[in-house]
Amino acid sequence: MGKGEADCIAFARTRGGIVLTDDRDARRVAQAIGVDLFGALGALVNLVDQGTLSIAQADELLAEMQRHGYHSPVNSLSELEDG
Repeated sequence: MGKGEADCIAFARTRGGIVLTDDRDARRVAQAIGVDLFGALGALVNLVDQGTLSIAQADELLAEMQRHGYHSPVNSLSELEDG
């Protein structure tokens, strides 16, 4: 975990915030000390759930992230929907 992730976790813990990270070590530390967090997919799902983005818009963002090297376990947020 880098200094940036550590700073974000410390800030979120002292201010009651949420950390957005896909860094495995940072996620482990945040969870261990009770800091709420989202990864990239969780953030996109949250935006869809809030009605800020449609699934199609979120999928476009996910595809763009993948073009820039993001490794996702899904290619569409519809794969994450409760069935």
